[in-house]
Amino acid sequence: MKLAAAPSLVDIYSKIGLLSWLQALGVIELIFLTLFLLPRTMKLGFLLLTGYFGGAMAVELSHGSVFIAPGIILSVAWIAAYLRDASIFKSAGKQKTLVTSL
Repeated sequence: MKLAAAPSLVDIYSKIGLLSWLQALGVIELIFLTLFLLPRTMKLGFLLLTGYFGGAMAVELSHGSVFIAPGIILSVAWIAAYLRDASIFKSAGKQKTLVTSL
């Protein structure tokens, strides 16, 4: 929708002063999503998506808008990340390491 400049998004982004960044943000979102979907870069994509949608929530809160949409997308990303690889949510100190004796 951002790449197509949907009228509803144009209104929202013009109110918050980010209309000139609309398509760039759409491209960035697609890049982060692609990184998240690829198995080798899933963790990096997850981190970038979390920052992106966390920032989207912060911008919406600072402008008095409802932050439900980015919050839902962020929740879905976290659930998907957990289902794909639950180990990314474990503390580094609690992860078991395999020690081999030579």
